[in-house]
Amino acid sequence: MKNLFYEFFLKIKNKFFTNSNKYWEKRYKIGDNSGQGSYSDYARYKSEYINDIIKKYNIKIITELGCGDGNNFSLYKGFQKYYGYDVSKTIINQNVKTFTDQKYVFKLINDVELPLSDLYMSLDVIYHLVETSVYKKHIKQLFGNKSRFVLIYSSNFKSPRSFHVRHRNFTKDVPNNYRLIQQTKDEFNYSSALFFLFKKID
Repeated sequence: MKNLFYEFFLKIKNKFFTNSNKYWEKRYKIGDNSGQGSYSDYARYKSEYINDIIKKYNIKIITELGCGDGNNFSLYKGFQKYYGYDVSKTIINQNVKTFTDQKYVFKLINDVELPLSDLYMSLDVIYHLVETSVYKKHIKQLFGNKSRFVLIYSSNFKSPRSFHVRHRNFTKDVPNNYRLIQQTKDEFNYSSALFFLFKKID
């Protein structure tokens, strides 16, 4: 009986979800933030890992797809240019006002031409892309031969959608010209997300 009630609850909840873009725009518009994974121990853990990569691989230019409210990228060090893209106009405008240093550039992602960079990143994004077409576009943009490295922080298993979350086995969709060179172990019991670092094969 409990499982049946839970399944009914999810169906009702999912019914009021229109699409992932509108979800995040509405969320930021009412003053909410990027979520638990962008704050406290999660943010510190991510920034330490990313800063090590920046130093180890001499990363100068970073492009992040799904930059969010900035609490993560405000902790990154050692880079020269950061391009932050997001689907939310509200959060892009907020970031432009907050991060005024010229090393930061923020734009709506839409269908814009993405820049050449040393590192492309997607953190806590993939399992929020509940629409298959949106997910496929995100993977194509990440691995569009615009960077030497691609860093993804995500779960990597398949599960049914639950409101704004849908876990995917994304590594099977990574093109052959990028090779997985590093994968972390589970540091937190949070969405089963891990770091996956890919390098472009010359």
